[in-house]
Amino acid sequence: MALLTASSLAAGGLKETVVKGGSRSLRQVNGWRIALEGETWLTLEDAEDPILRGEIDFRSPDAWVSFPALRPSEVNERFLRFLKVRGVAAKVGENVRLAPHVGGTLVIPHGPDYPALQTYERMSFGGGARSFKVHAYHRAKELGKDDDRIMSFVLKKGYMATLAENGDGSGASQVFIARDADLRVSKLPNELVGKVSFVRVFPWNWTAKKGFGGKLTTAEKLGAHWKYDWSANGESTLDMEFVPMRHNKSWDSFSKINAKQNVTHLLGFNEPMQKDQGNMTLEQCLDMWPKLQASGLRLGSPCPTDGKVDWLYEFIEKADERGLRVDFVAVHYYKANWSAEKLVGWLRAIHERTGRPIWLTEFNNGASWTKNHNPSPKENAKRIEEYCEAMEKADFIERYAVFNLGDKAHHRQVIIDGMPTPAGESYREVVSTEAYLGE
Repeated sequence: MALLTASSLAAGGLKETVVKGGSRSLRQVNGWRIALEGETWLTLEDAEDPILRGEIDFRSPDAWVSFPALRPSEVNERFLRFLKVRGVAAKVGENVRLAPHVGGTLVIPHGPDYPALQTYERMSFGGGARSFKVHAYHRAKELGKDDDRIMSFVLKKGYMATLAENGDGSGASQVFIARDADLRVSKLPNELVGKVSFVRVFPWNWTAKKGFGGKLTTAEKLGAHWKYDWSANGESTLDMEFVPMRHNKSWDSFSKINAKQNVTHLLGFNEPMQKDQGNMTLEQCLDMWPKLQASGLRLGSPCPTDGKVDWLYEFIEKADERGLRVDFVAVHYYKANWSAEKLVGWLRAIHERTGRPIWLTEFNNGASWTKNHNPSPKENAKRIEEYCEAMEKADFIERYAVFNLGDKAHHRQVIIDGMPTPAGESYREVVSTEAYLGE
């Protein structure tokens, strides 16, 4: 939409126009009152002042606005005042969502009561229908007459839904994601047809790959788009998606994990083969896994050390035999001075063996325990940059998170005393791409 055509002149000297349907782009809104109707996608391209003077009114739940150059917190602070939903001032958590969209923001005119999922009692969207809102747990009791009767559904764009056979989320289950269009499933997978006793719906975020394990302030300084902290203590912010973890057999609590909102993923046990970490047997991990499924979140495997990928393979094989849902595999990497090509090749082999996308939740260019390898700060910065650029190009790698190794003598820290090192600066400057691209 290079030009707008005014249909009238509004109060305050604003020119008025209605945009209905399609995808349009503007560098900047200045002097316009724009009403968005129907299924419309409006992109505001200016990185400094995409709205100088004017107003955008969302008149349809399917009309969205993209700020590709601004993070959600900046849109909230500077530009939300220019937005309305059917004439009412836009307010996050009441009538709009501000969703991370890679390095930018999507403004979605949905409140917490938006019916993100509609299920049907018959295939091909026939019979009785029921709507579901986000976050709430719908087990057999809450489903009532719809228990074991769902046959088809429509999931609205921008949402994730988990359907499971048993009321505790166990048994056959599947995560469905409507990433770029409404997802219309005219017939459930055979293992779920007429057997659904668990439904939970989540707002989806178009999060970028680059993350960090540790403090929020550090993650922000490193330009991360998501973070985790080996527990369930964190919270998502407008700009940063938090990923909780069940670290070991007793911590963090399932009640805390299951109460989390504005999260979409859950990481499994951390290095369970290590006594000072998860300290669990493979059988203990498998036996406890259905309790992770109770969250309805998209689940990452227990994360092995880089020398124990055979443990991971055995876990995946036995999880598949038991019908457990494991949506992606998480691994760690501290090989010394491997090339980026060798790293990606190693990860590709894990992906092909497990049949799942990869999260590299800890990595660096070697570690204090790797022998005969002590890179200079400049060398480490270059290698970290090469690793990230290679992982950004690999579509089977969904996410990665550098680890801030606390060994100053070996130059592998990415941040010291609150300031990024050369490696941290390299990490911060990586332009990250969208993590999840579909199954």
